[in-house]
Amino acid sequence: MLRQVANLPQRSTKYAVGVIGLFGFNIFFFLGLMHTSAVNAALIVSLNPALTIFLSHKVLGTPLLRKHIIGIFISFLGVAYLLLKGDLSNLFELAFSYGDILILIANSSSNFNFNFKLNFNF
Repeated sequence: MLRQVANLPQRSTKYAVGVIGLFGFNIFFFLGLMHTSAVNAALIVSLNPALTIFLSHKVLGTPLLRKHIIGIFISFLGVAYLLLKGDLSNLFELAFSYGDILILIANSSSNFNFNFKLNFNF
């Protein structure tokens, strides 16, 4: 998808990146906050660095180094510990709300913006 946007004329590409990245993040983030708790939103947003590395690798083919894998693992482990409140039996009671999904979409929009600008010299 990023490569398709990159083939647009320069001005159109900048508008598309701005709408998807900046506007998309803000609209989904604040809509998500209306439907989830601030704690859940903070936990999801704390995964942003790991999600940036992961999406950059999957979409753009950026090399994934050992230190990246370790960092992603530690990040997910920390968030999982907080979500489960230190008890694995809470795994079966874990549920995601509509707001949680919107916050995750906001993170993805932000990552799209970051990865696009970084890899296409915007």
